[in-house]
Amino acid sequence: AVVSTQSTGTKGSDGAFDFLRLKSRCGSIAAHFAAQHGHTELISWIYKYDSACLDVEDEHGMTSLLLAVQHGQYDLLKYLVRQTDVDLQATNFKAQNAVHI
Repeated sequence: AVVSTQSTGTKGSDGAFDFLRLKSRCGSIAAHFAAQHGHTELISWIYKYDSACLDVEDEHGMTSLLLAVQHGQYDLLKYLVRQTDVDLQATNFKAQNAVHI
């Protein structure tokens, strides 16, 4: 269930895609859930409309890239590395990067 309606900002000034930044109780946004479950098409759509969402951290410091690695979503990982500008050096709150996970 979504508990936060605060947005951290989106592309454009009209706020049309603020919903991409809505957080669940565990601090996850749509991009986190999509990454965990390997939804490359949804990640591609999110990247198109609010690319910064892919580097938003959840309550453990996990980004979409780190979640894709953790959940074995290798096709999505290839997409993120090859076709986006996600932070490839991202680390979680345990100082683990994609190689450590």
